[in-house]
Amino acid sequence: MRVTSGENIIDISPVGAVVDTPAEIDETGDVTKEPTFKDGFFVCAADPVPEWAAFLVDDGSEPPRVFAGREDTSTTYVFSDQAAFESAYNAIGEQEPEPPQIPDIEP
Repeated sequence: MRVTSGENIIDISPVGAVVDTPAEIDETGDVTKEPTFKDGFFVCAADPVPEWAAFLVDDGSEPPRVFAGREDTSTTYVFSDQAAFESAYNAIGEQEPEPPQIPDIEP
């Protein structure tokens, strides 16, 4: 997925729920304690999305993601739920790059 921010097209990856406390499983494979999840709907972006500054996760708890082989982690945003993310996504939209224009050549 991509969003357009100004003249930049930024790759994003919706993560959704992020585990806060993993499940506990006994030796027979039965779940003895269900996992818990962080509040919100998480989305990682290859670069900052200025329009989403209010949703930026800035507490060191962001899930690690790597885009296009980059060694650094991405910028993570958390929305109240998936509908809030979809609203923010639709507000700036997805756009594929325009193909290059070939000028007309007169004979």
